[in-house]
Amino acid sequence: MEAFSCFCIRSCVERFDWITLLYAPVLQSTMQSFLTDRIENTFGDQKKSYAPATADNLLRMLRGVAQHAWLAELISVETLERIKAIKLPRGSRQSSGRYLSYQELDHISALTLEQKNKAKALRDNAIFWLMYEAGLRRAEVVSLNIYDIDMDRCQLRVVGKGNKERYVPFSINSDLYSAMQQWLAVRQQNSQMDEPALFCTINRYQALTHQRLTTQTLNDLCKGLNKKGFNRVVSPHDFRHSVATNLLRSGFDLLLVSKFMGHSSITTTQRYDRRTDDDLKGVIPAR
Repeated sequence: MEAFSCFCIRSCVERFDWITLLYAPVLQSTMQSFLTDRIENTFGDQKKSYAPATADNLLRMLRGVAQHAWLAELISVETLERIKAIKLPRGSRQSSGRYLSYQELDHISALTLEQKNKAKALRDNAIFWLMYEAGLRRAEVVSLNIYDIDMDRCQLRVVGKGNKERYVPFSINSDLYSAMQQWLAVRQQNSQMDEPALFCTINRYQALTHQRLTTQTLNDLCKGLNKKGFNRVVSPHDFRHSVATNLLRSGFDLLLVSKFMGHSSITTTQRYDRRTDDDLKGVIPAR
């Protein structure tokens, strides 16, 4: 059910039995009560309570299903309007992103550089600092080409979601600059490779291959930190949440941080803010 959104293509409309889906037990028991009353769903002996945002996404997806069912003339416009009329109570939850401090990144960097495969160690270290100080998404990291980084101007050319281009600056005195400089020394030794990827796979003989990294590779790098001795579970997106928090703590305004992150809305940037209640202690109005 969650896989169907309002962007379903016509082939999906023709392939699935939308009538059965639209009148499934979830809807027969009334969507309003199902999604309002703490949205408890039973899976065996476990109960799952959906957060307000999750419930809202479920309802949006079902509205999309209904829209396509109406376009395929499987339901009437009256049924479509009834489904669209369903409302949910407002609410919010704390973002799930986990904040990483600079001290923790120093620890991650040290553990990464201890790898026996030195070429891979330098590559992985550059990736971690890139995600932490430039705040790139997984797909943005693996899609970078060697000509997208300008070490003289200290900026990255990034093509993000929606094929939107932006330039991300970094400091010559930053850990990112140092880590990237070390990796480029290795990468440029293999500049004759046909693959222009900034980050490519490395075999056990420390030789660079012609294969670009995948987003799953970044997931595996983060999972591997536990095996190396890091005492927290980390995901690639935690690095992105952290840079947004660091920028806001440094006093940059929300709109500027939003542009740095490549967000189309500052509402998204607000969800990335991981500042705690301790940050509010100094926020006191004065005469």
